[in-house]
Amino acid sequence: MVPRSGRRHLAAGFAALFLTTLAVVFLRGIRGADAVRRADLVTFGWPNRL
Repeated sequence: MVPRSGRRHLAAGFAALFLTTLAVVFLRGIRGADAVRRADLVTFGWPNRL
């Protein structure tokens, strides 16, 4: 079982990854819902590809 502080760090790590990916997608010129969808796929969709 992961301690509560570990869960917060894990959640913060995923949030940082999502926001970083969203920033990169936005800088590449993709806007709106498509940008959020792509950032979500990179952050949370990668286990489906294993």
